Amino acid sequence: MLSIKAHGYLRNSSSDTMAINTHLVLTTLLALISCATGKVVQYVLLSVLVSYSAFLLARPFLPSARMTELEELIAETTDLLQQANEERVLPNRAFNLAMQLRLSRVNRDKSGLRSKILGFRLGYPMQEYLHMAGVLSREIQRCRREAKEIQVAILVCASANVIRRRVEILSRPKRRTKGNWFMTMKSMIRWPSFRTSM
Repeated sequence: MLSIKAHGYLRNSSSDTMAINTHLVLTTLLALISCATGKVVQYVLLSVLVSYSAFLLARPFLPSARMTELEELIAETTDLLQQANEERVLPNRAFNLAMQLRLSRVNRDKSGLRSKILGFRLGYPMQEYLHMAGVLSREIQRCRREAKEIQVAILVCASANVIRRRVEILSRPKRRTKGNWFMTMKSMIRWPSFRTSM
């Protein structure tokens, strides 16, 4: 059965450890601010706290985080296309080839973007923060939009084809026998489900 997974942020043990460490650092900085006697020291510690919080809040918008989401989306789209081909719910070969071509173009663009992101690791550590709202992030968003459009096209075309098949089956005039009725009901039960899960 066709199904598509909706994006959700999955937490693993490393993100739990990071959350605990972040909480410890923030509470320590807040304790230092309250214990500091001079106004200048308090302002310095407060500015460190604010900048650290800003860096933490900006992490999901970094190109590397967006690239991870893009790779997951492309993997889901590839699985969806393969599943639709296995169940033979796509209408024709031309549509299937067009979707495969679009998906391969998105994969090609993804590979180029991944190589640019890997180049950040060779430079200074804060270089990726500078590209958070730049051309690289816009290109990742464009690839993400294209992958979503491919998913929607596959789902719409597959569901229209399934509905068309059901209408054809139900509109055929047949002499009702116990076997024909059973086969018609059996084919109606095998309806592909387009479930979304979080």
